Amino acid sequence: MNILLLGYGKTNKFLKRHFKNDNVVVITDDDYQKLLNSNIVFDFAFCSPGVRPDSLIYRLGKICSITFTNELSYAINLLPQKTKIIAVTGSNGKTTTVSEIAYFLRKNNRSTVLCGNVGNPLINLIDAKKQVDFVVIEISSFQAELINIKRKFDCLIYTSLTENHSDKYLSYDEYKLAKKRLSYFANNVLVTPDVNRQLKIENANIIKEADKELIEKYGLHNAINFALTQKCLNLFSFNMNKEQLYNFVFPKYRQEIIFKSEDLIIINDSKSTTGESTNACLKRFSDYFEIAILGGKIKSNFKIVKNKKTIFIAYGKDSGNFSKLCQIDYCFKRLKEAIDKSFELLKYIKGKKALLFSPGGSSLEFKNYVERGRYFELMVNNHE
Repeated sequence: MNILLLGYGKTNKFLKRHFKNDNVVVITDDDYQKLLNSNIVFDFAFCSPGVRPDSLIYRLGKICSITFTNELSYAINLLPQKTKIIAVTGSNGKTTTVSEIAYFLRKNNRSTVLCGNVGNPLINLIDAKKQVDFVVIEISSFQAELINIKRKFDCLIYTSLTENHSDKYLSYDEYKLAKKRLSYFANNVLVTPDVNRQLKIENANIIKEADKELIEKYGLHNAINFALTQKCLNLFSFNMNKEQLYNFVFPKYRQEIIFKSEDLIIINDSKSTTGESTNACLKRFSDYFEIAILGGKIKSNFKIVKNKKTIFIAYGKDSGNFSKLCQIDYCFKRLKEAIDKSFELLKYIKGKKALLFSPGGSSLEFKNYVERGRYFELMVNNHE
């Protein structure tokens, strides 16, 4: 077969190994001319999630291939029928929710693999010829656009829905359509009331309440994720054991408590890339006097709520734009300077106080949110 790989990110690297006995051509934005000059009609063209739909290689790939798809769709179609598929999408909370579901399934002695935006690409499981009871998939809007599968998800979960990726979609309505199309491939759909209001998915199961005890302990955002997880587990006749729940370790850099004393708590929420996720962090720790560090590439729809017990510090190349959209108290060029100022201010604040690193913007000065989170943790350790 003739195989075209558009982009060479993680998923397509695994696909190249999968098709090692076929004619594989890899095209990136820099060498689109090679595709223009090609006389090959490709059996499959696989598009990486990072390739923009308005890019030249995306358009050319569709023209010169019989089947234009992505790794996820192709691999799902190769799964054994007895393997249950749980898919999770949304603007925020996807990784935490898939991690929770996998955790509780394993506690119920069910072999489970995490894939999609977390773990290894699903094609890796296919190549390993390993059969599992459950596959739990985190799906982005970019992956959703090309989903075209022969079987349906046993369960599809929408965690939240807010304006996102405005640089890649013409409008918020287009972004919502990309998310909604996943529901056409699902037997059971779980949504929050807000998602249901926006997407109006027929016959969706609406999660109306979150556990009050979990709201108090983990915040509303995380309690809703647990409620979605519980409902999902119930579909397969499993329960969420409270004792096991309290032993669940949240994925790193998501409202992660990295220091706690009687009067100070420090939170590493580097994964926060939207105003919604920053607001969730601020709300969870609103009982404290909060110093919140914001930064990264801000999105045009960025909105956060500031109360009287909050100091906002912005850092980086886009700090000026943060100042235009919210009440910033201090601006710095570098994250280190913002952290240093935070510790200086903490000395003068009496009572319970919280230092929140919940940037609200994409990484920008850092390779990704993981590198950004590690840097924050290192700087905090230097101060301690």
